[in-house]
Amino acid sequence: MPADGVELRKESRLRVGWYRLRIALATAGRPAIRKRAELFLDGDETPLESFEWNVALNEDLLVRIPRPVQSLALRCSHCAGPFELERFELRPASRVRTMARAIRLKIQLLKSYRCFWPVVSRGGKLLLRGRFGEFGRKLLRGIPDSRTMRVEVKRAAEVSAMWWRRRAPTVVETAEWKTEANAITDPRPVAVLIPADPTRVDHARHAVLSVLRQAFPHWELALAWPTPTVPDLLQDAARWDGRVRIVPGDGWADAVGRALATIESDRVLVLPPDWELAEPALLRLSQLDGEARSPLLLRRDRLGDESQRLDAHSAVGVVRWAESLVPDSAVKPAEPLAFPLDGGRALEVRRKMNTTQPLVLAADVRGIGGWDHVAFEVLKGLNSAGIPLRQHTVAKIFPDLLPPHLRPEPLARRSEPQLVVAPPFLVKRFGIDANTAVYTMWETDRIDPTHAAILNRARVVIVPSRWGAECFRDSGVTVPIEVVPLGYDPLVFHPTREPKSGPVVFGTAGALSAGGLRKNVRRVVELFRRAFPTEPDVRLRVKITPNCPPFEIDADPRIEVLRANLPYADLAAWNRSLDAYVNASFAEGFGLHLLEAMACGVPLVSAHSSGLTEFFDNSTGFVVPHTLVATRNEYYHGRWADPDDEAIIAALRRVRADRDEAAALGEAAAARAKRFTWRDTGRQLLAALHRHGFLGSS
Repeated sequence: MPADGVELRKESRLRVGWYRLRIALATAGRPAIRKRAELFLDGDETPLESFEWNVALNEDLLVRIPRPVQSLALRCSHCAGPFELERFELRPASRVRTMARAIRLKIQLLKSYRCFWPVVSRGGKLLLRGRFGEFGRKLLRGIPDSRTMRVEVKRAAEVSAMWWRRRAPTVVETAEWKTEANAITDPRPVAVLIPADPTRVDHARHAVLSVLRQAFPHWELALAWPTPTVPDLLQDAARWDGRVRIVPGDGWADAVGRALATIESDRVLVLPPDWELAEPALLRLSQLDGEARSPLLLRRDRLGDESQRLDAHSAVGVVRWAESLVPDSAVKPAEPLAFPLDGGRALEVRRKMNTTQPLVLAADVRGIGGWDHVAFEVLKGLNSAGIPLRQHTVAKIFPDLLPPHLRPEPLARRSEPQLVVAPPFLVKRFGIDANTAVYTMWETDRIDPTHAAILNRARVVIVPSRWGAECFRDSGVTVPIEVVPLGYDPLVFHPTREPKSGPVVFGTAGALSAGGLRKNVRRVVELFRRAFPTEPDVRLRVKITPNCPPFEIDADPRIEVLRANLPYADLAAWNRSLDAYVNASFAEGFGLHLLEAMACGVPLVSAHSSGLTEFFDNSTGFVVPHTLVATRNEYYHGRWADPDDEAIIAALRRVRADRDEAAALGEAAAARAKRFTWRDTGRQLLAALHRHGFLGSS
């Protein structure tokens, strides 16, 4: 059936509820073109489900029909040529079958993210308390997104911190690139050829991931591997996308020749072994007319002869061959198309360390926020100080999140001292003993007695605030306690010199479920409306995480909700757009996001309580009174601060009435924040570790 931009419609009366959707499509041609199908309910502009494939699509999943419908429409794009709809089946799913499938998917996800037992424990508590409805809602939440939540499929292609820290595209940029790519009516596929250097498997993997990240979906990738055996690390990076082929050979010339034979496209981009693509690179190349305007793109037939010049015995030979085909002038436009890894050529010699005592790092780096971010900064600081690091056997550090020179050496058997970076309830799994330092924090004034007992096995406990030290001591921690505050990156978070104009803008952020309930984001929205029922010259910007439940704002045009995990450059810009940051949180272990807002010249409206007392007072913002109250949820014990609603409302009105006062407090906040950089954190952490005998001679 010829189809490109066609719609297949089926009249069918469907009730509200869960359905099992089975769909199978097969296409005969253009394997490098990424096809797309979207399933719409009658009258909707947003698709119920979206699918992408190159050659064949075969999905079996659960979807929820949110309202009664009369018809379904399947819209296909980029499917020019014959294709066959082999199966399209939508059947009601019984409640028992839906719950069983939900449990199976949840277990798979929890195991992938290594949080199985904590979540199961919380679910068991809900059942014991008779909260069956809440248990069911949490179990079913996210089931339609289970395909996009497959860790092995998506995470490796999205969370390379090496990439984010080099040049993180904004949410707006990414959306614009995808819109441009989808608007191309007859896309011309681009092939990418990577002749790999077997001495740097990590470089080859990063290059593959940079292709997987592309906003332009119509590509194929051939990686020429010069030996018969391909490392598992590369196989794992490529196995989840049919557009990627790793072609082994007997030497580079043979491998490149075999790889070229597998390519369908007539235009080929040769990517040097230690380079990676910028996210819009293939989109920009596809928009060029002919190879004369694009020295990056070469004709496939020309490459066959060129590949014979490869030096079959030298890794340097393949690097020079690939770079000779990608001239410097082609990769240095205003918008870079490719970036060198590690600043260029592979590092020949690892920097000489200045200490003889290795340190085991017991910390997870599985993302780019929260505890993962703290662990990353600690790892980076220890590495820059010359500390030989070993990775704890149970620690999870995703390889694509770290540049090669930052990755700790694997630990076969622990004998050296260790530094644990984790919250109190996750410390136990690292095997705490007298040769352990623990860097941790908590949000309330009490920690669980079992966690305190585990911490007492360590030689020293390090917390980021004096308030935290007092709370840990009052909770029964008897070993020495050191205070080492967290920090921020002053190259990213800094104030703007431009005076504020236009509406007065307030901001708040946080999650809306689980542990994020203490952030009180909804409460800030309500207090903003009470403070300004009709005033048109005020705005409230709310930033929540992508996995938050629906957040209704009753179509108030003054309130903007951003559902995203922002790269740090975008987060700093978001902070700088505010006149004041409103923090109605019950408690903070330290309040790193609040320190970052202050560093951007933004005063806080907040209670003076918990961890943020280390850097916030009435000279850097608007302090509101609070009452200490007992916690009432399954995550926390002890007490935390309940800020006064009327005082928050008064502070909001005060900011609107005197913008200059808020600006002056913002300047003081930025000056205070300068005392708390990550460099300061590193120096104090090293000093604490030295005092307690964890580091050798320096």
